[in-house]
Amino acid sequence: MAEHYEQVKQRWEERFESSYGRWRGLIDGVVYAFVDCGDFEHGFARIFCDACKSEFLLAFSCSRRGFCPSCAAKRGAMFGAFLREEVAEEVGHCLWTFTVDLRWHPHIHAIASRGGWDRAGAWRPVSWVDTHAAELVFRHKVIAFLAA
Repeated sequence: MAEHYEQVKQRWEERFESSYGRWRGLIDGVVYAFVDCGDFEHGFARIFCDACKSEFLLAFSCSRRGFCPSCAAKRGAMFGAFLREEVAEEVGHCLWTFTVDLRWHPHIHAIASRGGWDRAGAWRPVSWVDTHAAELVFRHKVIAFLAA
């Protein structure tokens, strides 16, 4: 990354802008943080255990979950554990990804339960979900939001 980044940036307009859109300024910070991720020269914390008296150094991470595979995996695992333990009931779920077809690919990840509770409080699973109907509802909501 460090070796070729400046070359890509210099050629972006002529080679990639027509397909992927203009160069966004926030990219520099993300890439430079990624290159420094886990490098002790760019900062670290000293970890000390009172119980066993052992210690070690932990290099700072870039915390760029959308770009750095290491930081993305950590945050993904933490978020998954949070969803499992604090948010989602122990019922069937599915993951839907709704996209808006623009050059920079905005999208939303949605976790939906595969069923619901009846008035008596009993869980009623649903074996099939109409994804086309969900797509239509999403499209309607996005257009209504943008029109407002």
